[in-house]
Amino acid sequence: MNSPTPFPENFNSLHGHEETNREKSVEAVSNDEVLSLHFDTLERSMNLLEYFARGWETEDPDDIALQLLGVRLFNGAGAAIKLLLAGYHQAAASQVREVLETSFLVDLLASDKPLIAAWRGASDQELKKRFSPLKVRLALDKRYGHTTMQRAAHYSLLSSLASHPTPKGFRLLRPGPNQPAFIGPFFNGESLKAIGSELAKVVVPAASSFRRHFQERARGLADYEVVLHHLEGVGRWMEKFLHRPYDPAPVRELALLIAELKKQAPAETVNRD
Repeated sequence: MNSPTPFPENFNSLHGHEETNREKSVEAVSNDEVLSLHFDTLERSMNLLEYFARGWETEDPDDIALQLLGVRLFNGAGAAIKLLLAGYHQAAASQVREVLETSFLVDLLASDKPLIAAWRGASDQELKKRFSPLKVRLALDKRYGHTTMQRAAHYSLLSSLASHPTPKGFRLLRPGPNQPAFIGPFFNGESLKAIGSELAKVVVPAASSFRRHFQERARGLADYEVVLHHLEGVGRWMEKFLHRPYDPAPVRELALLIAELKKQAPAETVNRD
């Protein structure tokens, strides 16, 4: 039997470039007020997804189905962040599109428990008929009374720029508008801002939809503390970037509930490490 071939050194070199780009990206995020707010709220959203997807025990098959979608959201967001910080801008944007598709489905299912059962029990043909990406977007537009097709436009933009090979997508392969395409990862502050913003605008509302389902079934202090940690960041984020007035009342009410629960069970805490 032949000896194993050594791991190609070029991959180590490529990883070195990725790590250098990551250091530059982290520094850029840390020094930018807008980006740092996006990433802070992304962390809060992923923390909530991780908690209710992994730490919230249930035997209800509908809850479990939604938890698995939460796992998909978390993993997709994590992959997008890793690709973006490393300098793979188009690949990161493509991952954002995948997360967007899952986020629409979570939004549709999270507040309609019977629909979860219909989705998880559907055949392949039924999934295409009732729960294709197009059908999910149309159902959400109808539910919320939206007529401008913004979901379709958002999905189409990310598809044409990243997920599908199109001439328009070449712009994400270039460090600048009039520069040649760069083979491999590269640092680009403008792309970091644009795609980081897009990722936050997808993940934060998705986590809010996911939270809705589990917050209604909250069981105690740990659940409420995770929800509060999310709400504290999301309210200000939505006010700044989605122009939705911040209402502090839900945060205050939840904080009061947590304070009361702590009096009853002072030893119960939540670990977010």
